[in-house]
This record gives sequence, C-alpha cells and structure tokens, in this order.
Amino acid sequence: DFLTGSYNRRYFFESANAKFAKAKRNSSALALATIDIDKFKNINDTYGHGVGDEVLKGVVNLINEKIRVPDTLARLGGEEFCIILPETNLVSSLKFSEKIRKLVEEKVFIINYHSIKINISLGIAYYSSKMSPITLKELLVLADKALYISKETGRNKTSYFKQENEVGDLNEYN
Repeated sequence: DFLTGSYNRRYFFESANAKFAKAKRNSSALALATIDIDKFKNINDTYGHGVGDEVLKGVVNLINEKIRVPDTLARLGGEEFCIILPETNLVSSLKFSEKIRKLVEEKVFIINYHSIKINISLGIAYYSSKMSPITLKELLVLADKALYISKETGRNKTSYFKQENEVGDLNEYN
C-alpha cells in the first residue's frame, strides 16, 4: 500500500491463500483478524485527510511492532486492515488482538500540533483442522461479521467466531 507501507489487498490474498493452504495441508491452526479504525471519518472531517493519512500510517507502525515474521498485515481499503496469523489458535489470536487494541487505545498521535486518540475494533475468525471444511473467503466473511459485531456492540473491542455460526466476546477470556 503506497500510503501506509503495509501490504496491499492483492498481495494479502496471494499470501493468505498460500498460508491457508499450508495450514490445511499441515493440519495447523490459522487465524484471521480484521481491523477497523473506529469513527475514522470524524478524524478526516475534523482535522483533514492529511492528518487522517498520518493516523493510518501510525496505526500500521504500531501493529508492525507486534506482528511476527510469518504474519501478514495488509490494508484492504480505507481504514480497514487484515492480518493473517499462521499457526495461531483462537486464544493466541485473541491475546494478540487485545494487545494491539490496547496499544492503539493508549497511543496519543501528535500530528500537526493536534493530540489525537483513536480506538480500533477487531474481528477474529480462525481455522483448525477440527473444523468442518472452510475456505479462506468464508473465513474472511466470518472475521468481517465478527468485526461488525464489535462495531455494533460498542466499538473498541474484539469479537470472534468460535465456529461457523457461534459468535463470542473477549470477556469470556477475562
């Protein structure tokens, strides 16, 4: 992605397809996290698109500090990002998601003399060999549904799908 320096949508799907196929082949776990900056439009409307662009770059930099080498972070569009987390089970993906959610929540972005605080919402879906057959596209749909639940139930949180139709809230693990 030219603006943020993260991978773009096309590369993400190439990488994610390869990592998903490897997880299936090796019967290993894999998680997918979708991330959206809460009320991002307000930042652009209040401070301008240049400041919004700097916020996007700042979020990517924070996340890049926490991802592992095999993980892939990409900007899917606008203020929405996705991370593929190979060899990561549900509990580990939730811990990771909360780590970056809190990191962003605690960060004060200083841009053009403005102090800006933001929040992110996350949706998690995961694959394990114990699940019924699923495709990467279906996994992404589940992660997006979980993200939507995070946004609809208060934002600044992580929601996930335990299985195809069972949504969960991180509070179960706290």
